[in-house]
Amino acid sequence: MKLLDLLSISVCIVTIDAVGCQQAIATKVLEKDADFVLGLKANQNDTPDAVTFCFDTYIPAQDSTQL
Repeated sequence: MKLLDLLSISVCIVTIDAVGCQQAIATKVLEKDADFVLGLKANQNDTPDAVTFCFDTYIPAQDSTQL
């Protein structure tokens, strides 16, 4: 957390390993006006299934020919 206090990360995308999944760290990144990428592991109870459900339900499928 001390390192996040020192870094200027506004308008950046932060990638971090499993330690970044702690709520305090994720909150700090957002408070500093940055975005982040968190990795999900299959051993995280129902979380990967819940995320897959949200993507499948709320984000329309794109036709790959339109990309």
